[in-house]
Amino acid sequence: MKSFIKRLARMSADGLYVAYLRGLNPEKPYPLRMWVDKRKMFGVFKSARDPLFNKLSSEVCAGSNVEFLPYGAVQENDVIGEWTMSKAVMKFLLEKMLEEKPRVIMECGSGLSSILLAHYASIASADGFEVLVVSLEQDKEEVGRNMSRLRSIGLESYVKIIHAPTDAEGNYLLDAKAILSATRNSKVDCLIIDGPSGPEGCRISTLPFLSEYCSRNARWYLDDALRDGELNALVMWAGLSGCSVEGIYPFSKGLAVGRMNCLVGRPSGS
Repeated sequence: MKSFIKRLARMSADGLYVAYLRGLNPEKPYPLRMWVDKRKMFGVFKSARDPLFNKLSSEVCAGSNVEFLPYGAVQENDVIGEWTMSKAVMKFLLEKMLEEKPRVIMECGSGLSSILLAHYASIASADGFEVLVVSLEQDKEEVGRNMSRLRSIGLESYVKIIHAPTDAEGNYLLDAKAILSATRNSKVDCLIIDGPSGPEGCRISTLPFLSEYCSRNARWYLDDALRDGELNALVMWAGLSGCSVEGIYPFSKGLAVGRMNCLVGRPSGS
């Protein structure tokens, strides 16, 4: 009887949380402090990890439904939003890049996001300005597979995917020479963190490690931001000098946004 009541409480909490997410404005980032408080609240009803993460099943779809990527970029049997960025996040990022026009982009973790960034770079090229995209991929085999996929749709010239091994804790093992060579000694003005994969919270070192290669006031995004490990990372980043955590967009996995190398960082929840 007690286990039934607990299951019922968890189901009710999940339903309330989904309704809560749907009531939020998807075009607005909400303060980190709000999400930390919500994690404590909904965590009371659920002993498992990540009580805020991936509750909107509507954000998982077949590849054939991703209409804003080039023809042939995704296959019909691709599942978007389960392990990859969701369709909503990819569309949001494309719109933001077309608006802000970053010229040097670095992403952590390659895949469909690499195709998205290459697509943006091709649009920029047609408009007369060059975009450099560098992707850090920890799996050496994925480097080849993703480059082949880019090649099949004619976008391989827009992205440089480099093998970026990690240690057991998920920290990148790249030296400055490799990064500067990949970026052509240019500063990164948009950093998209969707990797590396590894132990819970392994991305906590990613932004501090790459910050010295970012331009003044560089834009950064963190996918999967509503997982416990990423929430903890965001709390730590909010305390870094020159780092601004602007909040988290209410996608099912969460997309955090901020600035790096600001004159003054802002505390979370501001």
